[in-house]
Amino acid sequence: MELETGSNGNMYQVSYSEANVGKMVKSSKIRVTWDFFSNGGRQHQVVLAWSKSTGKQQITMDGTEVWFGRNKGRSVLDHNWKTRDESLKLHVLATCAPPMNEHFRNYELLINGQLFASLPSCGREDSSFAPLLPSVGTGKLSSIIEILYPNGYTPPLDKDQLRQQKQKQQQQGARLQDLAPSRSNTSSKLVPYNNNETVAHRPIVDLLI
Repeated sequence: MELETGSNGNMYQVSYSEANVGKMVKSSKIRVTWDFFSNGGRQHQVVLAWSKSTGKQQITMDGTEVWFGRNKGRSVLDHNWKTRDESLKLHVLATCAPPMNEHFRNYELLINGQLFASLPSCGREDSSFAPLLPSVGTGKLSSIIEILYPNGYTPPLDKDQLRQQKQKQQQQGARLQDLAPSRSNTSSKLVPYNNNETVAHRPIVDLLI
């Protein structure tokens, strides 16, 4: 599975952790933490807290809440957002279902279309990253991203892009309507038949429908 590389050559992963933090039953709530350096050399932290008993989900970035919801009974979380300066587009994909195998990753963070797990570790000189390998032929899935995006990851559109896409579709629809022949302008003509009856010659556009 190929992910977008863009101009993310200077991003590094710092650390990743999963911790059971339930008050009564530890395994009833999980906290997942991603630490990374962005292109500008700034360190960021994304934290996902998910209560399996109540369904509460919270995502914070650098201490600021970016998502909160309650989805009791749902086993998948799919949320994306971007920073105020629009330099980072982030996407959290997660599932609280049991792992499909011992190497399966239930929690994934993508930064500008690039998988956190594939970023070079902080301190490595090599800034290249290895795309997530497809599971086709291996018989085993390795990540939630392969389930949600079986044909390859495509970054979701933000609100501005969705609005632009909708406007484009509306413009294309208007052009098609302008090009389509008007039924009111294609009047039928009456001509005599051999038996002195009259029939209407239907316009060609009607015969093609």
